Amino acid sequence: MTLVSLAAVASTASLLAVAAAAKIIFDRQGPPWMWAVAVVEACAALMVVIPTTRLVGLSSAVALGAVFVVYTATRREAPCRCFGARIAAATYTGQLLRSSFALAGAVLALVGEVIGRTATRHPATAITIGLSATLAIVILPALPSPITPSPQLGGRP
Repeated sequence: MTLVSLAAVASTASLLAVAAAAKIIFDRQGPPWMWAVAVVEACAALMVVIPTTRLVGLSSAVALGAVFVVYTATRREAPCRCFGARIAAATYTGQLLRSSFALAGAVLALVGEVIGRTATRHPATAITIGLSATLAIVILPALPSPITPSPQLGGRP
């Protein structure tokens, strides 16, 4: 696996795990379908980590990502619960970008897995890059915009 594809695998697995955990921890009162999605995300994350099931896990991640992008794009008024209510994206654009970047990472990881290039000599670097990408994808959309005042922070709507 190349550095880029291993980073994408690490990012995909950690994104799925964080999304599942956030739903379970922060949205205990959420709708029942959300628990089912969390279980599917957790299973996909586990499959991505195990080399023998990685292809199925990454395929599942791409399918989930595509569903989330379509859902976000078509349900503009619906709140984003991708990472639980506590880590919700601050804006619709943030929701859409978060879902799109997660999907792009899963596609990149899947393509890298299918092509199956030679192993990287820097797995720690790849995993660090992947985890950093996950952190950025999860946290940045949840931050209030420095340009648009946030009503939650005392600004005008």
